[in-house]
Amino acid sequence: MNDAHKKIQIATICGVPIYTYWSVPVLPIIASIDGFSHGRFSVFLFYLLGITFLIAVHELGHVFASVLLGHKVLGVAFSFNGGLCYHSKPSRLRDSFVICISGILAQLLLFVATLLFISRFGEPTTSFGNALAGSFLVANFLMIVLNLIPSRGKNGIPSDGYRMWQIIKYRLGKAPHPFPYVAPSKEAVIFSEDTALLTKQHLIPEGFKVGVEILNDGVTPMEVVVECLINYLCMKREWAIELMIKIHNNGGALVSLPTNESAEAVARAISEAARQRGYPLTCRAVSISD
Repeated sequence: MNDAHKKIQIATICGVPIYTYWSVPVLPIIASIDGFSHGRFSVFLFYLLGITFLIAVHELGHVFASVLLGHKVLGVAFSFNGGLCYHSKPSRLRDSFVICISGILAQLLLFVATLLFISRFGEPTTSFGNALAGSFLVANFLMIVLNLIPSRGKNGIPSDGYRMWQIIKYRLGKAPHPFPYVAPSKEAVIFSEDTALLTKQHLIPEGFKVGVEILNDGVTPMEVVVECLINYLCMKREWAIELMIKIHNNGGALVSLPTNESAEAVARAISEAARQRGYPLTCRAVSISD
């Protein structure tokens, strides 16, 4: 199952697509087992609301820091363990670290605010209040710890701790920068529709024989390109975004495929999908023998 089947787009806010993963309810279910055992289904709903809000606070922390520092936000995906904010590569290492840690800082602010509220007004006396307090304190603390651990999930999504460690390794010259660079629109390379990428040696991947070439047209939205790559090249979202950025920055990209037939099928599907949405995305099959 590719990444497109794991999550659903639920909204678009200020041009930023918002996704949710099917796994979002898992943590509230675990947290509200006691409520189910006593037949109180409403407890589950309260925890679902609390955990969802907690996840939103974490990701909005990343979004706020990215926007505040002047970086482009490409999308936000929510999962039960914190989600992911897709944004452009910061130009300064300090910005990178601030964006990484901003989600955890937002959670800490919520944690402290909850403690202050309880100290001022007392512990909650309702199921709803207890669920929110449990979410904002216990689940919040666990999520902060998980995000500080330098790890990658089964879907390849890195934790904030992993990204922060990568920044430290980058500073020591032992790893590439953890954030991709997205060129401003005025600096993006745009080729004419009849451009053949095989004539541009620097864009030919090592070992390329047959595949598709995709050109940047300066019109097709980034998200449309990403969706096409996910749907017709079976890419995980992270890889699709990386390739989309390469197309945007370099004017196009070549993607290897096993046969001419598969290349033609993919090129036809991507071109048709884009044109059905009103965009002139150029994607065609090419081979090194052409």
